[in-house]
Amino acid sequence: MNLVEFKERNYLTLSGGEKQRVQYARVLAQIWEKPPDSYRYLFLDEPLNSLDISYQHEFLQVAVELIKDHTVLIAVMHDINLAAHYADNLFFFKEGELVVHGKPKDILSAAMIEKVFNIKTTVIENPVTGKPLIIYN
Repeated sequence: MNLVEFKERNYLTLSGGEKQRVQYARVLAQIWEKPPDSYRYLFLDEPLNSLDISYQHEFLQVAVELIKDHTVLIAVMHDINLAAHYADNLFFFKEGELVVHGKPKDILSAAMIEKVFNIKTTVIENPVTGKPLIIYN
């Protein structure tokens, strides 16, 4: 997690984003050893809060690598574009009820986003990744 520079610093002197990175490293240390013939489970609630854009992507790239190594990762995220870029499956809830779930390409549409979030959008294909890209109108 590129935290070597923090090793001599008091945790209380770290910024919000730095603290978030330290906490994530602690979580990774706790689940590092996977059970034989089983999966690790990692539940994250808004893990990108307080992180700069570069650290958000770094964090999600680490998450993708964990998934490749028998880890089930469930994260609550509010940035639909980041979720669409990194997640295998998305789940959208409104007022505690599941509205839709599935692969980003299959479920992301302007109508669905308006239904869930009451905001007008346009959904296009990202010309670089081919994944859905939400543009807020």
